[in-house]
Amino acid sequence: MYIPEYLKSLPSGDYERKSTDDKDHQVASLSQQRTSNQKLHKDNDIPPASKVYTEAISAKKPGRAQFNQMLDDVKEGIIQVIAAWDLSRLSRNPIDSGRLSWLLQTGRLKAIVTPFRIYLPEDNVIIMSVEFSQSNQFLRDLSKNVKRGLSDKLEKGWRPGLAPEGYLNDNTHGKGNSKIKSDPKRFKMVRRMWDLLLTGNYSVPQILTTANEEWGYRMRPHKTMGSRPMSRSGLYRIFTNTFYYGEYQYGGNWYDDGNHEKMITPDEYDRAQAILGRKGKQRPKTREFSFTGMIYCGECEATITAEEKINKYGTRYIYYHCTKRKDPHCSQRSVELQELKKQVNEILSNVNIPESFKDWAIKHLNDLHDKETQEQGLINSSIDSAYADCLGRINNLIKLKISPMNTDGSVLSDEDYQQQMIGLKKEKKQLEGQMKVLGERVDQWEELSMKTFQFARYAKYHFENGTLMDKRIILQTIGSNFILENRKLRLNIPKPYIVIENSKPEVNKILSMLELDENAVLTPRLAHAFDQSPILRRGWDSNPRLCCHNDGFQDHCTSPLCDLSKNINSD
Repeated sequence: MYIPEYLKSLPSGDYERKSTDDKDHQVASLSQQRTSNQKLHKDNDIPPASKVYTEAISAKKPGRAQFNQMLDDVKEGIIQVIAAWDLSRLSRNPIDSGRLSWLLQTGRLKAIVTPFRIYLPEDNVIIMSVEFSQSNQFLRDLSKNVKRGLSDKLEKGWRPGLAPEGYLNDNTHGKGNSKIKSDPKRFKMVRRMWDLLLTGNYSVPQILTTANEEWGYRMRPHKTMGSRPMSRSGLYRIFTNTFYYGEYQYGGNWYDDGNHEKMITPDEYDRAQAILGRKGKQRPKTREFSFTGMIYCGECEATITAEEKINKYGTRYIYYHCTKRKDPHCSQRSVELQELKKQVNEILSNVNIPESFKDWAIKHLNDLHDKETQEQGLINSSIDSAYADCLGRINNLIKLKISPMNTDGSVLSDEDYQQQMIGLKKEKKQLEGQMKVLGERVDQWEELSMKTFQFARYAKYHFENGTLMDKRIILQTIGSNFILENRKLRLNIPKPYIVIENSKPEVNKILSMLELDENAVLTPRLAHAFDQSPILRRGWDSNPRLCCHNDGFQDHCTSPLCDLSKNINSD
């Protein structure tokens, strides 16, 4: 690899990093990097590094002390060249990558040297940006793969992590398929400890003495610690660990059917907790509530949770109330589920429309869509012309910059070139965005408009008769920013439903004049009456794309109501 002579006389710094501060992991990594950097100096006749920066920390987040010190030294001119094993050693996050790239582009950092290539200020910045991006993407992909592997493992009934005392991790099934098996040396002895406790005749210290001194019990050895007697805290951890009867917590969730061999039963666990003076573990509930996680307290902004109560007559009630996690003194009182449902029903009633108006509105919007499709061709032609003109000006600007007449920059200076190019690229990006939006709009707005009216017609029925998931989807569709204050629910309603709500009095007035009810079918006479109403036409003619205007609404209208879940019990 060729290194320019002028770089060899500049002060340099070696950067060495391993990804963990665990002394038992990647021990060889730093020594290998140090050997590589020393060889790099020797093979290319580069004097030894002025400073060596060594640290054991992940580069996925900014904030590495030695790395920051190295960049400060570059800014102060203490070092001007950085040597490292690879760009991934220097950075795996976009912030640190950007800082390095900027120092290189401005010339304060003269070079980054690796055993495989050299990065100079005059190099194409895209190359180094791509390599930094690959390092960052590697970490992101690794994180997703690990989470997916852990999720699969949990679904199969195997708890990730180190097995509790009395069990062993079984890694003989291949990477990602490890299981937990009974420890042939310790499983029965730990079970005997439970038996002693369950008699009620032995205290935990007495059981500990019996196990360690009479049975000669020794805990499972680990990498940094050999086999040793059981500690009192370790024995308490065993006696309070739900894993032994088949339940365990991981990632904030409870799993109640582990595939490992159970050492005790749930009843034995509860008896043990009573003996220890603790309450038996409350079993995780599979109960789900319609509106939890969606509504926030209007006083303290904490989330609203739900709780089921049973009175002395056996009647069940569900109450929604503030969790008070942000303010323990929050004064907001609870509201009963039926009252909350009543308020949501009132909101849905305001946008509930007759079948005939739904059919007329969809037909009317289809007519508007046909008209817009014709106009779309003219708009696309205009944007295409502007885009072609922008590309032509960019090419002409480049030709002028590299013209033989401009070798000294007298015709077009670097500053003028950069300023004009920035403006042209911005214009090009805006035109590309307009072309994309116009194309997507034509494909989406008609479908979303139809679903708006389908939703308005049938949402109230599905809310009253649907499942838990139906209720959640309906509530998320009809509004956002749900606030519960003084037992009243407030929310922001998307603009399409406000227009529908404002149209309802006129629709009801027309139906009344024609002596029709809300179940009447759309006849030519009724359609004519709707057509002649300036109130109804004004609501949609002024903006035929109204129904796809709200991005949040689009996310919840990609499936018709008839496709809503039917498998979850509602409250």
